[in-house]
Amino acid sequence: MHHLVFDVESLGVGGPSVAWGAVLFDATGEELLATGCCRHRDEWAALALAVDAPQEDLTWAEQHVNTTGCEIVEGRSIYDKFYLLWNAFRTQEVVGDHHLWADVPFPCETRFLSMLKRDDQPYPLLDVASVLYAAGMDPLGTYDRLPSELPRHNPINDARQSGRMLFEALVKIRQKEI
Repeated sequence: MHHLVFDVESLGVGGPSVAWGAVLFDATGEELLATGCCRHRDEWAALALAVDAPQEDLTWAEQHVNTTGCEIVEGRSIYDKFYLLWNAFRTQEVVGDHHLWADVPFPCETRFLSMLKRDDQPYPLLDVASVLYAAGMDPLGTYDRLPSELPRHNPINDARQSGRMLFEALVKIRQKEI
């Protein structure tokens, strides 16, 4: 069993996706591979203008989102790169069962996936926050980060933390079953 946890950064909750990061974990929660991180080459101000995003969404993203280490891509390539990663993950390159996870997938990650415009959309999309809730943890809580999960709002670091929290919650749930 393998788990691909991804995170999308966007211009506000309703704005365009500007970056994504994904991390692959094995069934025990061990990180196997930081599989990718992409960001739009476009200036975020131009993206915000194109979709009439509120100024506060642009300001927040400019002040908080960190895309250090992300590959810079043009236009739709941000979606195409993720689809290629997912397709490789679910077919040839990773053997065995696989799951796709996002921390709180609506609206950012679900909107991002809908932009892939493929007949074989990634599914099912599983929800880390619901697993945290089932384990008695706050699904919207702020949790301490490991050094490898910093800085915040870097999509690969956020995916890494979401994966770690997912497996901590799964351990709690399994301990309750015993």
